[in-house]
Amino acid sequence: MFIWHDGANFGLSSCEDLKSLFNSSTSIRRLSFMALATLGIPLLVSLIFAMYSLQKISIEGQRAAFQVAQLVSNGKQLDELLLNMERNARQYFVLGDTQLERLFEEQLEELSQWPEGNFESQENQQTLELMVLTFNQVWVIAQQVNQQPLSAGEQQQVSMLLQKLKRLNDVYQTRIQQQVVDQASAVKQGSSKAQQQILWSILFLPLVIFAAISFVWFITRPIKQLGQQIKALELGDFETPIVINGPADVAEIALALDQMRARLQFLETQKNRFIRHISHELKTPLAAIREGNELLYDHSLGGLNERQHEVCQILQENSLKLQRHIEDLLNFNHIIDNSISQSHQSVSLGELFDVVLKSHQLTINNKQLDLQVNLDSLRVSGNQEQLRVIFDNLVSNAIKFSPRQGVIIIDSKIDNNGLACVVIEDQAGGIDEVFQAQMFEPFSQNKHAIEVPLKGSGLGLTIVKELIDRHQASLCYRRSELGSIFEICGFKYEQS
Repeated sequence: MFIWHDGANFGLSSCEDLKSLFNSSTSIRRLSFMALATLGIPLLVSLIFAMYSLQKISIEGQRAAFQVAQLVSNGKQLDELLLNMERNARQYFVLGDTQLERLFEEQLEELSQWPEGNFESQENQQTLELMVLTFNQVWVIAQQVNQQPLSAGEQQQVSMLLQKLKRLNDVYQTRIQQQVVDQASAVKQGSSKAQQQILWSILFLPLVIFAAISFVWFITRPIKQLGQQIKALELGDFETPIVINGPADVAEIALALDQMRARLQFLETQKNRFIRHISHELKTPLAAIREGNELLYDHSLGGLNERQHEVCQILQENSLKLQRHIEDLLNFNHIIDNSISQSHQSVSLGELFDVVLKSHQLTINNKQLDLQVNLDSLRVSGNQEQLRVIFDNLVSNAIKFSPRQGVIIIDSKIDNNGLACVVIEDQAGGIDEVFQAQMFEPFSQNKHAIEVPLKGSGLGLTIVKELIDRHQASLCYRRSELGSIFEICGFKYEQS
């Protein structure tokens, strides 16, 4: 729950309080309980309060309706009773009938008992007592009718008493009407007050929603940061420290990941140092072997027989092959190590493939290959050098293993996710199923592939797969009837 204070420093202190509330000493479980308490209790209180207000309105409305009905009924009954008593009194003064006398006595008894049997206000009870007293005075005068006729003064007194009764009845009825109005006003005020209370409960909901959003943000933000850091590790970024401020659970995971990152960075450094060292240690004696072999092969140290010349030729070919392997290994590690720091930009695939194909133009012409390029002026977001290495390796393999006068198709399309795909199809016979499972492993070569004059090092597809992963794209292979189809998808694109 947020508490508002006045003061110039409130904003800063509140932010610091919130940060301290969600610091690394607070676990996700504790945050969940805090969220439940902060959100659930106010909502439950608001719901109970709203139900109580509605129930209170209902009870007060029922009670008011009952009281109004009782008051209206009392007023009507009293008005009829007073009218009958007045009429019976006037008839008794004229006729002196004993039956009217008994009826009047009963009515007077009913009137005297009226305050005891009905819920009246104190003013109305006093008015009823005055009515009873006045009728008693009328009755005292009426009892003299049997002895002697009423004098003019007594008749005038009776008339004044009856008028007084009429005025008292009017006052009584007016007060009943006022009570009805007061009851209606009280119900209306109670309803208005309840509506305001319910409205305040509803207005409290945005604060609860804001608190819910805050809790969700404070819980999910470090988890999202953790996912980004894991993605960076997946892409090979071992330089950036992993520091996440959040719940204790996430902070512990972040610390473990940072320790793992430091360990991976150390191992990566040691690996690169070892490869550079071993390459240097291999190249130095290899250079001496090649130089000595060249002297023998060129007959600089004397003539060689046919058997010796054949051995020198084998040594020369294998030393060249070993040198290429060492250079490919160094180039592979150089590409992998430098690919993280290279930025992405908009790259024209058409221009990129022009550069790639020009580097292989001599082989294309010698094998009389038919290249069908259809890239529709497509531009993708990526690192130009990495993309060149990717497509150069794939095109190089397609050209190397394609038969004479073979067809190579380089096409583009947009997949279901709205991302660009590049499809390279050849007629090189395809890759057998046994080698497909290991074709992206370093130094793996297809033993059943078409024989070519110059074999590769087995690192080409490994480099391709690594660089495609770092572009967060995907590489899919399928075998066609005449050869292979490589499909690279996942590039953001724009039409040039």
